[in-house]
Amino acid sequence: MSPRHRRGEETRERLLAAALDLYEREGADGFTMTAVTGTSGVSVGSLYHHFGSFDGLAAALYARCLSGLLDAVRDALDALPPGEGAKPAEGGEGAEAQGAESAEGGEGAEAESREGTGAEGREDVEPEGREGTGAEGREEAEARAAAGIGAVVTGYLGFTREHRAAAHFVHASAYAAFLPAHAALVAEEKEPRLAGILGWLRPYAEAGLVVELPDALTEMLVVGPVAETARRWLAGAPGIDLDEACRLLPERIWRSLRADVSP
Repeated sequence: MSPRHRRGEETRERLLAAALDLYEREGADGFTMTAVTGTSGVSVGSLYHHFGSFDGLAAALYARCLSGLLDAVRDALDALPPGEGAKPAEGGEGAEAQGAESAEGGEGAEAESREGTGAEGREDVEPEGREGTGAEGREEAEARAAAGIGAVVTGYLGFTREHRAAAHFVHASAYAAFLPAHAALVAEEKEPRLAGILGWLRPYAEAGLVVELPDALTEMLVVGPVAETARRWLAGAPGIDLDEACRLLPERIWRSLRADVSP
């Protein structure tokens, strides 16, 4: 990177960091272009050069904070032990169980990494490979899926606790006026990450362990309760305890997703 580009990146970072710090200290009313440039020591002209407008800066900050949140959720899924939710990067066991019968768990799936179908391809072999092993195999696969739901909850709320300013900006700005004009920027950061998270769960639906729903509805069931918990905690609502939520929400969310196996 040339010195000029490095200085440009440093200026962008100063503006984004100052904007987040200012929002956390002053709230929406104090989140102005004058305040951000004054706090960062960066000129208005430089802000426009890097972000096009103050709304562009706000949208870039939102996209960054949201990316961090979704990455924390995916990291929690990836950190599951192999016996509890089959870490996607370690999908070898399921692939071996299926052998050549799986067209989805092969080389192409491994090469896709985190972007959307990559999570699906690497994970899909695990529940399907065990579906035919009877009630015991089904229980094991259900336990892995339930562990994944727990990882989503703890990853999301863990980020909220550890990165309160970023989580606050995301939840307070979800319907902000600056977002529609920058929807493409936000979607570029959000969609592949969310697709990877939902893709982790989709194979369990294909194996008949989880109800099959459109992705948007699955997102509401999985992420919706956790996001609302985070939003209320960040707003200081009484009676919201993140540790308690981490204990109680996973089982309740899992029950809403678990396929009905009654005869």
